[in-house]
Amino acid sequence: MAGQLLKYDEPYYIAMDKKLEDELISIAKQYYDNGDIAHDFSHVMRVLNIAKKLSMEYGADMPVVVPAVLFHDAVVYNKNSPKNANSAKESAEVAEKVLLSIPSYPKDKIERVKDAILCHSYGHGNEPESLEAKILYDADKLEATGAIAIMRTFSYAQLVKKKFYDVEDPFAENREADNSKYALDYLTTLTRINERLHTPLAKHIAERRRAFLLSFLEELREELGEAEN
Repeated sequence: MAGQLLKYDEPYYIAMDKKLEDELISIAKQYYDNGDIAHDFSHVMRVLNIAKKLSMEYGADMPVVVPAVLFHDAVVYNKNSPKNANSAKESAEVAEKVLLSIPSYPKDKIERVKDAILCHSYGHGNEPESLEAKILYDADKLEATGAIAIMRTFSYAQLVKKKFYDVEDPFAENREADNSKYALDYLTTLTRINERLHTPLAKHIAERRRAFLLSFLEELREELGEAEN
């Protein structure tokens, strides 16, 4: 069933042992105390909760999904850093090291965990093919739309010293957008996140969140217009 995106009347999925999940959560927390609140452990737990809903809906292997989610951002470099392209690879290596150290974790699932992590990063990984990889990808990308995306975008902007927007042309109507320099330029690109998703449920959730994001951008446009000389 893995890899199929079917809606089952009674979804079949492989459950995760609660004791093992709690152990993994305890270990994973140690990797997210890096000062980046856009990629902190609360982000991970939100992604995990969405991933569980998607897994129930489509019948996924939770012992693959859970560690993939918990360690998908174990290593995160500044997006402007040349090391940024290595984030997913190094996160997958962290997951492998941790899972090999836990006697009760089924070792035949480790490569699938690593594959899901390697595929989750838009623009830096391979296209997700397995159901579990698609679930991690979708759950993570849902954090890039709606109200939470606004919070994460502007908090990360402060961390990497981006400006909120270009004062002369906030919405890049007469210039080329620069995501590395202006938070608003990046936020505007997130209105298209729903086009990248794989599962119908994630797409459904994304549509509501996208509507909120669009309304925020429209309100911001109005307010910036009111503040003009």
